[in-house]
Amino acid sequence: MQKNKPLAFAFLICFLIIGIINCPSVNAASKKIAIYVDDKALVSSAPPIMEKGVTLVPMRLIFEALGAQVVWSPETQMIIAKKNDVNITLTIGKTISFINMNKQVLSLPPQIKNGTAYVPLRFIGESLGAKVEWNEKSQNILIHSNSEGKSLSTYDNKASASQKELSIQEVGKLENTIAFIYNNGLDGSESFGSGFAISKDGIVVTNYHVIANAKKLTISFNESKDYTDISILGFDALKDIAVLKINTNDTFPFCKLGDSSKAVLGDSIVVIGNPMGLRNTLSTGIISSLKQQDYIQITAPISPGSSGGALFNMFGEVIGIASAGILEGENLGFCIPINELKKVSLGTPLTLAELHGSKTSLSAPQNVKAFALSSSEIVVQWDYNKDIDYYHVYFSDSPNGNFEPFLNDNNTIMAFPWEDTYSMSHYDLSPVTTVYYKVTGVLNGIESSFSKIVSATTFEDDSDAFINIVKQGNFDAFLGQAIGSHFNSFFDNPKWTYFRSTEQENVVEFTGACSYKNKDVTILIQFIVNPLNDSFKVIYMERDGAAMPSLEFNHLLNTIFTN
Repeated sequence: MQKNKPLAFAFLICFLIIGIINCPSVNAASKKIAIYVDDKALVSSAPPIMEKGVTLVPMRLIFEALGAQVVWSPETQMIIAKKNDVNITLTIGKTISFINMNKQVLSLPPQIKNGTAYVPLRFIGESLGAKVEWNEKSQNILIHSNSEGKSLSTYDNKASASQKELSIQEVGKLENTIAFIYNNGLDGSESFGSGFAISKDGIVVTNYHVIANAKKLTISFNESKDYTDISILGFDALKDIAVLKINTNDTFPFCKLGDSSKAVLGDSIVVIGNPMGLRNTLSTGIISSLKQQDYIQITAPISPGSSGGALFNMFGEVIGIASAGILEGENLGFCIPINELKKVSLGTPLTLAELHGSKTSLSAPQNVKAFALSSSEIVVQWDYNKDIDYYHVYFSDSPNGNFEPFLNDNNTIMAFPWEDTYSMSHYDLSPVTTVYYKVTGVLNGIESSFSKIVSATTFEDDSDAFINIVKQGNFDAFLGQAIGSHFNSFFDNPKWTYFRSTEQENVVEFTGACSYKNKDVTILIQFIVNPLNDSFKVIYMERDGAAMPSLEFNHLLNTIFTN
């Protein structure tokens, strides 16, 4: 037994030597990335790691320490976290992440190590409103969860607002806070819009569509100095909001954000923007409706170039962002409530190149065509792309003009699906009107760059025989025909319209409601007109939106003329 002691002693010495060599390196590594949340150490069986200067921590460790709920989807490799109004989406191995639908680019993607999902510490902390600091003395990372978050809801906006109602002239003095934003597009186009400063260090708010697809932005106030070093602090493409930062040491006059939830129907308002490029134009009106989804409706006009301007109440507070107007309707303007702006998260500043970085893999719509169908309608078509969710279409009266998006009934940007014959119809135009169009594709809320610009011109008024059918609203415009009056009387609300087909044929379209086979139905009939001999030929029929066979159509005609 005694003979084994030297050997056992040798093993013991080797073990201690190995332990002495290894212990300092382990302690040093642990000490270098020790993490404290509100002075409480984060402890986990899976230790933090550091790669390329970025500290990665176990997913649940940091989210739960900061009071967020987190869900892991192994099928999609996605991490989804939520805290109050903040929603964070990350994907393992992907540098693109989203905060409330706003794209953020990570310097290092989330990853899986030894079965544990790791996420970037600083990005998560600051996204959830925490303050992350490096303590050089202690060599620790300190997280203060009760710090102000990088969100406009808590932004320190100390602009003075009046406690008494102001005159229009007094509100008008805030025109020095209004920005003129000039957009040099990725496709070579040029456009302009409005914005307004909300901080003395140059944070400017505008519409997202004002900066969409910008290669270069130029911002100026009162036609003074031009600023071109612009970053994007945050955006919400769906809400049409963008928050910009002018990178300069200059200071700016700025306005105070109000509370749009306190807006009252009939309140007086002032809008200041740059309609048609006319800088700092003031318009007045009232709040005419609060029933429009996601919008404040006003009587003050909003013209191209006004987009992104400020909607002021009579206390000098911004309560909305000028967004859209309806050219065909008088005194119809729409503004995004300012409380929607306060929900936009301010992430790591992005350059324009970074903002559009995800678009490099999302091609602009190809083979875009525009052609007139009639003297009042133009349609637009493009190639099908299986990777696109939907499309936006923009129009202008000039190839170098300000392109505006088409809006739906809720005055939000229309989402057009791809259709076989044509995807978008622009109607109620005047004869011999030329309109220019460009199209973008949207995938997962990210918009592509613009397509090439195309144009079309509506026709002159068509032949007298063709027009008279529609004007008279019956078939009696044809010589030898005496069926129109009887035909019309069978239908409720009969309507006659016309267009020119893609084959350049004159087509009259009839729609009307009637009782047929003991059911209320809507009938559509299209027929080609031959103005040379005043004749027509039926080419298509529908019942309630479905194609109607010729036999059934004959039965309908028999029903009409035997009643």
